[in-house]
Amino acid sequence: MKRILIILGILIVIAAAIWGGIYYKNKKNNENKKQATETTINNNAKVVEYDGEDGKTVFQILKDKYQVDSTDSSAGVLVNAIGSVKNTSTLFWLYSVNGVDATVSADHYFTKNDDKVKWEYKGF
Repeated sequence: MKRILIILGILIVIAAAIWGGIYYKNKKNNENKKQATETTINNNAKVVEYDGEDGKTVFQILKDKYQVDSTDSSAGVLVNAIGSVKNTSTLFWLYSVNGVDATVSADHYFTKNDDKVKWEYKGF
C-alpha cells in the first residue's frame, strides 16, 4: 500500500511538472507576441512588416507573430485588430505584398519566402 502511494505521488509530481512547463511555454509565447506587436505599433508607425514563408498564408504568419482579432466571412478573414490597435469606422488594417495592395483576404493569399508583407493602419 505504501509503495502504491509513493508511485502515485511521483506520478502526480511528474504530471504537475509537465503541465507547468506547457503552461509556462504558452504564457511566454503570448507575452512575446504582445511585446512585439506593441513595440511595432506604439511607435506611431502603425505598420507591421514581415517576410513571407513558402506555403503559409499572409494571415497564418500574422497570427504566428502577433496578437490578432479577426472575423470570418464568406469572402475570407477580416482583421479587426493587431495588438491593441483596432479598426475604426475610418481606419482599417490593410495589407500589401511586395508593394502591391491586396485583392484577396489575408487567409487566401499564399506567400513565398521572398515576399515582403506589409500591414498598414489606414483609410481608403
